[in-house]
Amino acid sequence: MKKNLILILVVVLTFALVIPVAAKGPGPGGNGPNNPDGTNGTQSAYSQKQQGPRQTFAMVGTIAAIDRLNLTLTINVINGNKLVQDSGLDVITVSVVETTRFLLQTGRIGVPITFAELNEGQQISLNGIVTVDEFDFETWTAYRVTVGAYLTQTNKR
Repeated sequence: MKKNLILILVVVLTFALVIPVAAKGPGPGGNGPNNPDGTNGTQSAYSQKQQGPRQTFAMVGTIAAIDRLNLTLTINVINGNKLVQDSGLDVITVSVVETTRFLLQTGRIGVPITFAELNEGQQISLNGIVTVDEFDFETWTAYRVTVGAYLTQTNKR
């Protein structure tokens, strides 16, 4: 009985020591970054960050164009989160979907509106996701669009 208990204890301790080391491994991207800036020498830092299935964006700007047939908004970007800033884009086309929420900011309250009520030149803020397909094509999709965002020159990137 003592021999079995000692053998079980040795096996459990071996697994307890080996599994965390094996779990660390090289990670999902291979051997990991080789450069201090997070790139592996063959990709830009921006494309390296975009390899996940989707990322959340937040931006403010003005509506440059509305495609009511394809349900897209072309936005002149004034400012955004790191994802928007790293994209280096000044104009982004954003798709809207059935579940996208549209609000009109009136003071501290957001009043629900529809896509049809949007107009070119309006100041807006958007939140949504960016997906990247296998051909590195990005799709920006808004899940919330708020008209009446307060924009100033200090927001300029």
